[in-house]
Amino acid sequence: MDNKNKKFYFILVLSIMFANTAVIFTKNALSFGAMPIIIGFYRLGFSALIVVPFALYKEGKHFLTLTNKEKAFCILAGIFMALHFLCYFSSLMYTNGFIATITSAVQPIVIAIASYFLFKETINNKSILGMLTAVIGILFIGIFTFLISKGGNSFIGFIISMMTALFFCAYLLCSRGVLKRVKEYTFLAILFTTCAVILGIGAIITKTPFTGYPTQMYLNCFGLTFFCTILGHAIMNICVKYVSATVVSVVSLTGPLFCTMYDFTFFGEKVLPFQIIGGLIILAGVYLFIKSDKKTEKEIE
Repeated sequence: MDNKNKKFYFILVLSIMFANTAVIFTKNALSFGAMPIIIGFYRLGFSALIVVPFALYKEGKHFLTLTNKEKAFCILAGIFMALHFLCYFSSLMYTNGFIATITSAVQPIVIAIASYFLFKETINNKSILGMLTAVIGILFIGIFTFLISKGGNSFIGFIISMMTALFFCAYLLCSRGVLKRVKEYTFLAILFTTCAVILGIGAIITKTPFTGYPTQMYLNCFGLTFFCTILGHAIMNICVKYVSATVVSVVSLTGPLFCTMYDFTFFGEKVLPFQIIGGLIILAGVYLFIKSDKKTEKEIE
């Protein structure tokens, strides 16, 4: 792996680190009485307000050249992203946040299978071994978390969490396809706007109030926008243009490690032994996958 590739992977991991600061801002926003769906609406709404003017300034003429098919795919990606958030928010009604996130372990498997049929992408045996190792690590953490939870976790919540992961895979694959033809900022502008509209409609349907919260709640939503969406998911979306969606999905499995670190640092939650063991397994799997994915390295060059 040359210096150019190392720099890229560093940026990718950095974007995942920023994306997972969501645990900090979300817990703070929830403490002020906001429901998860309204937090998501403001997160993506603020994101759209930032990105849309910038996209029009930088790529306004490009937007006018988009075909109806390209616009449709951008909107479709936004719908998948909104469904991902809606399912995630809904799963939190039945189970805890950690169980809701460990189902992301299915993402690399779904992405690898879908990418094979959609983009003719293949991975070698060592890459598969690395992917499965990372999946084992995150399942190790999830199973032990499930077993030691005092109140128990609903099977319904687990099923909805699985849907959360599947919709994220669909969104990621759709992003990969459309970014081959649509410029990044134009895509993000349509993506964030569509997602905010869908979440807004969801809030209206569930009769969730949009106003009446303390100023601190809105500030935490803006923190979600700047750190999680702009520095996190936006950069991750751009990464998908240059490497396979499978690699982005597998490296994203390091997210629980950052969540654990943030929980310990900001909320005093202890890091349990099984979380450390599972985290090391995840890191080993991700490292093996990246080292063995020679095809992806060629894509970056």
